[in-house]
Amino acid sequence: MSAAARITKLPERNLDLLRAVAVLLVLADHLFSANGRASSAWNWNWAVGRLGVLLFFVHTSLVLMSSLERGGAGRGWARRFYLRRAFRIYPLATVIILIAALFRLPPHVTSDGSDMVRTFPSFATLASNLLLVQNLTGARDMQGVLWSLPLEVQMYVLLPLCFVLARRGARAMLAQVVVLLLLGLLLQSAFVDSMPGLWRLSVFTFGPCFISGVLAYHLLRRGAAPELPSWTWPLVLFAVAGFFALLQPTAERAWLGWWPCLALGVTIPLVAEMGKSFVTAAAHQIAKYSYGIYLAHVPILWLWLRAIPDLPLALRWIGVAASLIVAPVLLFKTIEDPLIRYGRTVVRRLSLETAPEPPVASEVGAP
Repeated sequence: MSAAARITKLPERNLDLLRAVAVLLVLADHLFSANGRASSAWNWNWAVGRLGVLLFFVHTSLVLMSSLERGGAGRGWARRFYLRRAFRIYPLATVIILIAALFRLPPHVTSDGSDMVRTFPSFATLASNLLLVQNLTGARDMQGVLWSLPLEVQMYVLLPLCFVLARRGARAMLAQVVVLLLLGLLLQSAFVDSMPGLWRLSVFTFGPCFISGVLAYHLLRRGAAPELPSWTWPLVLFAVAGFFALLQPTAERAWLGWWPCLALGVTIPLVAEMGKSFVTAAAHQIAKYSYGIYLAHVPILWLWLRAIPDLPLALRWIGVAASLIVAPVLLFKTIEDPLIRYGRTVVRRLSLETAPEPPVASEVGAP
């Protein structure tokens, strides 16, 4: 098999653990916020959730490089990618957004009572959220976790180009890393304030995080040998988290969060894949249902911690825990998986591909 035709093997169990850690960090952020546990010096709640989202970005771009590779070349390869991603990311987001609108759910569950102010969204806000373009229109996120989805959707536009460049060689790969770093720095500079409307390009603020996954794909494709044993992978994730905490990025200093992502992108190919175990099996299940966990956990917290009156605290948290297990599974089986499969059918009927593309395990739960 030629180098151009071979399929790049991903360390799937490692990526499952990465994705599971990412969604659990976001969940931990909102659990802490609902209980009023925040740091006065550096907002650790925010930082835990932000790190989780940045890990998502690295993971997503890596597995989507693999998806593009497995999708094959030829006419319509980019259109196949865009159609499959639309059927993957929009259906469940649409359901959660409509539920949030119907029940006037707050974007966050907080301990200070601010989540008790509930209003219907305007038509413009609802439309922006349904289309996942809030960062382009300036509309509020109807659910706080929705802020990351427009960035992913807009990065999809660039990922096929990143894929082509990542396969061309080291210079092309280095060039796109440098370009996205420069664009990210530009968006973090005072230049944004002097140029009306430039804030709409906020996707480039996180471009270095996405390109970190592309870099990992590039190194895996070039056959980077795993020099580190598999048992070090959890330690690598812990080290990345420690690096992030050491730099202490904030919303105003988002660029400080790029370097842990780039370090992770370089390290992913260097660690051998973990073997089968209880930990990797659990991580796979969490990764599989992670999109549902990500989108549904705020409504679940609202339901059990705010909407049901006169319920003992222990029963509230039992309800939260049970719902966080049951709801994502139901959402996956009734909405996500059927629509993913239907999307593949639509692509084939449009003659954009001749055979179904089997997903890699690590992509099953990817938004």
